[in-house]
Amino acid sequence: MLIEQRIYNVKPGALPRFLDLVEREELPLLGEAGKHISGYYFTEIGELNAVIGQWKWDSMDQRKAVRDAMIGRFLAAGLDSRLLGLTVSQSNQLWQAAPFFDADKGRLR
Repeated sequence: MLIEQRIYNVKPGALPRFLDLVEREELPLLGEAGKHISGYYFTEIGELNAVIGQWKWDSMDQRKAVRDAMIGRFLAAGLDSRLLGLTVSQSNQLWQAAPFFDADKGRLR
């Protein structure tokens, strides 16, 4: 299992619009592509205007299949340019569970 964590640094003042676009447009597109978000967070303390989206994947193959199914919808809706227009930068991380941790159950093996 993999956890994908995407971090967006949003332009000051753009956080409400960014979150609104994600909720109203991006998440429904992900659902149509067969994927639902594992978590979505934004900062209150420390580095401000940061947003983190998390997805749980069974494999890289599953991730690729869902992303391939989603990208056409995403581009057709013009969502990429609207979201990226509100961001300063973004980064992506893929995390694997340690061998002694059962990520599906959220506990040690």
